Amino acid sequence: MTTKEQERQKLEKIRKIVEDPGEGSSVGIAMEGIWEVAGQNIDLDTAITLKGQKIMLEKELEVQAKKAAELEEMVRKQGKELEILYKDEAEASRLAARRKMAQEIYRQLISIIGEKMELEAQQMEEAAGR
Repeated sequence: MTTKEQERQKLEKIRKIVEDPGEGSSVGIAMEGIWEVAGQNIDLDTAITLKGQKIMLEKELEVQAKKAAELEEMVRKQGKELEILYKDEAEASRLAARRKMAQEIYRQLISIIGEKMELEAQQMEEAAGR
């Protein structure tokens, strides 16, 4: 079994061989990032590959994209609900004017609708913040 120091020495030898052709070498360019990952693997006793990292990040991207789509749908639905509440408020105002509803009842109705609108707005903000 090789020690970490032996692995570091081997890594350095390989790096020198690859970098020997000079800057702009196709092999040198292809190895970009490999040295750091190999060093981390040695230091942390792990077996991470760039390909593995890429696959992991692609999966995470899919998860995040799905979450974003779900949040967008939630915001769209709550926007529709908010629209309905605005229409309800307008209708309540029209009814109050037409029927000359007692002022106190009208205030209570507007207060209830206002509270519901605030609650919907809060839920939309919370959904967008996730």
